[in-house]
Amino acid sequence: MATITLLDDRTRPKAPALEGATDAHKLPGRHLKAIHRHHLQQMAHVQSVMDLVAAGAANPQALGKAIGSLDLKQSMRMFGNLCGQECKMLTAHHDIESAYLFPVLQQRGNGGIRKVVERLVAEHAIIHYYLSELENAVAKLMNVQNAHTFADVQKTFLALESIIKSHFRYEETELETAIGFYGVEF
Repeated sequence: MATITLLDDRTRPKAPALEGATDAHKLPGRHLKAIHRHHLQQMAHVQSVMDLVAAGAANPQALGKAIGSLDLKQSMRMFGNLCGQECKMLTAHHDIESAYLFPVLQQRGNGGIRKVVERLVAEHAIIHYYLSELENAVAKLMNVQNAHTFADVQKTFLALESIIKSHFRYEETELETAIGFYGVEF
């Protein structure tokens, strides 16, 4: 996957200024930003549980106290469930954008907006690739609970988190006004 190039701000198309746009047009874009913040909070929660599991891998007794007397295996299972839930929520979020937001912007938007949407669609493919990789790594962790499988989950999660933060920032910046300006309801 050409992740680095695709997520490089220097290669990302910029949305053109929209003549006649008002502050009211930014409201739906700000709603999208609030949805993104929810996903980022969920990812932060997953990260905090992952940190506890990592700490517990070195000292299972400390982890047990931190998570209410759960043993390491149960803690890893809990982390896997949280991680899986967030993967499903992000997939649903992108499905909604793909079904309702992007088609309207492609149809009603100008050439600059269409280029931004094309890039966002390509970035969704990268995110879904990493979501799948994370789900696979977590499934493996549920069956083989050791430092190596946990490190694979951490590595994949951190890559996904970085990609999502970059993607959300780009999407929020470039579509903030366009969503309301072009009358997208989602």
